[in-house]
Amino acid sequence: MILRQFSSNQPVLYLAIPPVIAAILVPAELSGLMKSQQTYFPANDMLAMFNLQGWFFVGAAFALILGGALLANYIFNRYEFFPTPTFVPSLVYATAGSALCVLGTSLPALLANIMVLIGLGRSLGVYRQTRVLAEYFE
Repeated sequence: MILRQFSSNQPVLYLAIPPVIAAILVPAELSGLMKSQQTYFPANDMLAMFNLQGWFFVGAAFALILGGALLANYIFNRYEFFPTPTFVPSLVYATAGSALCVLGTSLPALLANIMVLIGLGRSLGVYRQTRVLAEYFE
């Protein structure tokens, strides 16, 4: 029944995504489960300032998961993987991303996930184009 609500085309259901993320990340931080994973990505140095304070770290993870969820949902609906607009991809992304943060959080990996979604959106933009050569080289 909950998934049926998310499959409707009411964009007001986007408001449920931040509480889902917060309902997982905030108790995980309060119980001490939010730990930063050392991944040795180049973006690790850029995002190192968020590893100093616990709540800044949770806020950065919250923002990256929320951005990824909204972007995944936008790509899913824009390229019509499903005949009607749906909000299930953002719910799945937010739930999975938040739950995996309990095991170990890597801010560069969350940022890399957003970059992969941006690249996926660009490559799906070639679909249904009559002249794709310019799109490929762009």
